[in-house]
Amino acid sequence: MNRTLRFGVLPLLAVLVASSFYFQSSDSPKSPPQVSIPQPTPPAASDHPGLLPSPEPGDGHGRMAGRSGAATESMPEMTLPQSVEAFNLWLTRYKAASPGDRPALEAEGRRLAEARLTVLADLVQTNPQRALQSALTYAQRKALPESIASKVETPINALADLAVLASLPSAEVSSRLPAVLRTVTIDGEAFQAFTYGDGNRWQTRHGMPVSGIAVANSAASVPFVTSLGRPGQVLALHETPARFVDAAEQADLVAARASTSAPDPLCGVSEQPVTASNTETTVQFGGQHHAFCGKVDAEGWVRARMAALGLDEPGGELLSLAVSESQYTEGRKRMLLMRPVWSDHRGGMTTNEALSHWQNFSNYMYEMSYGKLVMAPLGKGSSITPSLELPGLVAEYDNTGLGKLYDTCRAVARDVHGYQLDQYDFLYVVTDGKPAASYCGLAYVGGVGFHLANRCWDAAVSAHEFGHNLGLNHAHFWDTKAQSIAGEGQNVEYGDSNDPMGGGNSPNQFNSRYKNYLGWIPDTDILDLNLRGSGLYRLYSFDLNDSSGVRGLKFRRDASQNYWLQFRQRKLDKKALMNGVQLMWSGNGNEGTYLLDVRLKGNADNNAIAIGRTFSDPRVNVHFTPIGKAGTYPEAMDVVVNIGAFPTNQPPAGVVSASSLEVSPGQQVDFRAEASEPNGDALA
Repeated sequence: MNRTLRFGVLPLLAVLVASSFYFQSSDSPKSPPQVSIPQPTPPAASDHPGLLPSPEPGDGHGRMAGRSGAATESMPEMTLPQSVEAFNLWLTRYKAASPGDRPALEAEGRRLAEARLTVLADLVQTNPQRALQSALTYAQRKALPESIASKVETPINALADLAVLASLPSAEVSSRLPAVLRTVTIDGEAFQAFTYGDGNRWQTRHGMPVSGIAVANSAASVPFVTSLGRPGQVLALHETPARFVDAAEQADLVAARASTSAPDPLCGVSEQPVTASNTETTVQFGGQHHAFCGKVDAEGWVRARMAALGLDEPGGELLSLAVSESQYTEGRKRMLLMRPVWSDHRGGMTTNEALSHWQNFSNYMYEMSYGKLVMAPLGKGSSITPSLELPGLVAEYDNTGLGKLYDTCRAVARDVHGYQLDQYDFLYVVTDGKPAASYCGLAYVGGVGFHLANRCWDAAVSAHEFGHNLGLNHAHFWDTKAQSIAGEGQNVEYGDSNDPMGGGNSPNQFNSRYKNYLGWIPDTDILDLNLRGSGLYRLYSFDLNDSSGVRGLKFRRDASQNYWLQFRQRKLDKKALMNGVQLMWSGNGNEGTYLLDVRLKGNADNNAIAIGRTFSDPRVNVHFTPIGKAGTYPEAMDVVVNIGAFPTNQPPAGVVSASSLEVSPGQQVDFRAEASEPNGDALA
C-alpha cells in the first residue's frame, strides 16, 4: 500500500513518520507489585513513607495481586531468615534435651527468641507473606517453655472489622501518610495490618473472618508510626482467612473429642461422619473449627464461603469484569457535609463556600457518571450542617480525621442538631488548616466516610475521596525511567495525572476501567480482545458527558492482569491525548490501574500511543495501532489490533522530499511525503 501527502510550510523543517504494523516495544513486560499497608478506627457499622513489602513470587513478571482464589495456607517455599532458623534449631535441641537439662537452655532460647521477634516484626511490615511462613508451627508452639512463650508471635483467627484507608497528600504538608493503611479490630483491640496477594483487594468490611500473626510493634527494629499514631501491635494478614490445621493439631483435636465421648461431627459438605474415610480435615475460619471428610471437601467449602463474602470483589472469571454493587455506586445518593468549629477556632468552610463546593462537586459527579450517580439536592435528601461546635480545643483533633474528628462530628450532628444519620448514604467532614492533618484527603476504601482537610475542597479532590468510598483505589503510573514501556520499573503512587484517582484535577475524569467497575460503563461497551481476536475496532471517547459506545478494549496478558486501551477527548490542550490512545495495566475488582509510558517521557502527562504508532508485547503476541480519528460524535479512534507472532512483518518505508533545498526566510516550501507498506497493512 502506498500513500502520498503534500503540504506547505514556512521555514520550518517538517518530518513525517508513517508507520503501520511496527514493533514499538520488544521488552518483556513486568507488572507492578501491589503495595500493602495499614490504619485508624473503622467506620460506624451503619453507615489502598511507610515500609513497603517486597514483590511477591509469581510468574516472573511481578504479579500485581497474588494468587486468585487461594484456599489453603500453602505458600511458595522461601528461605527462612537466619534468626528464625537459629531459634528453630535451638527449639529442636531443647525438645531433645532431658527435662533436667532444659532449664539451662532457656537463657539462650530467650535471647534467640527476642532476636527472632525483631526480624518477624520487621517482616510483618516489609514482607507479610514471608512473616507468615516464618511463624511457629502448632507443634513448635506447644513445645515452648513458659519463659519463652510470651516472646513469640500470637496466632490470630477471628471475626474482625477491617478498615482500609487511602490518603491523598497535601503539597503544603511535609509529612505524608502511606498511600493505603489497614487496621484490623478484634473485640475492640486494634492491629495495624499488612497483607499481600488477594488481601490487597479487600475493602472496608465489618465482621469478616481474618487469619494471621500479630507481633508487638515495639519489637521491630523500626516500629511502625505515622502522623496518625503508633500502633501497639502489627498484624501479618493472610490473603485467605481460612487456616487449615496441620497433622499435629488435627491429632490433638481428635484426641480431645475422644476424651469427651462426643460423637464424630458430620462433614460440612457431604454430611457424612468426618472419620468415614480416614482423611479428616479441619479448617479454622472466623475463630471456629469446621470439620470435613477430606481436603477436597474443605477447599470446596472455603471457596464457597469466600465467594459468598465477596471480600475481594472479582467473584468471577477474569473475562467477566468485576463490577461493584450497582446499588451502592449508582442512583440517588443522600450526602451529609459536616462543618466542625471549636471554641478556639471558628474558621472552616463558610456557608457560601459550602454551597459553591457542593454545586461543583455534585455537577462533577453527575457528568463523570453520565448521570448514573446523582447527589440528592440540598433539602431534598442531602444536607450541609450548620457549624458543629466540637468539645475541647482544636489541637486535640490533630491528625484524627477519620477517628476522633469524624466520630465526634457524627455525634454532635446527631445528638445536638438532631440529624438522623441513618437517613444519609454518605457522610464527610471538611476542615481548613486546623486541626492539623498530614494530607489533603483521607477516605475509607469501600466504606462510608471521608475527610477533606487543609482547604482541599475542590471538585477533583472531593471526587477522589468519594471514589475511595465507592470502592476505587489509586490510579498509578508505571515508571521505567523512560527505558521501556512495560519492562522493569516501579509504581508511582497517584502517578496518573490524567485521573482524579491519581493526581489529576478537573476536568479530568476517572479512567474507563474504573467507570466500568462502578457500573457507569456497562460490560457490553468493553470489548474483550482475547475473545474477539484481531481486527479493526472503533474506540469512543469515554470522558465526555454524552459518551456512549465501546469505551474500553482489554486484552488478558496473564492470569491476573489485562492491557487496557482508552481514548480521552476532554483535555483540548493535550495534543497526544487528543490524537492517541492511552494504554494501562488493569487487574480484577477494584485493583489499581497503572498507566504505561508509551512515549518514554518519564511521566503520565499527555502520554498516549500516537496515531500510526504500534505498541507490541511479543511475550503475549499482541499489537495495538491507532490509525486515525473516526470523525464521529462523540469522537472515536479506530484501532487495529493484531494478535499473533507475525514473523514476516516488515516496517513501512517513507521518503520525504522538498520543492527546494535552499530557501529564504518567509519563502514557501512544499514537502512531499511518500510511504509504502510492504505487507499491505493500512497506513495512518
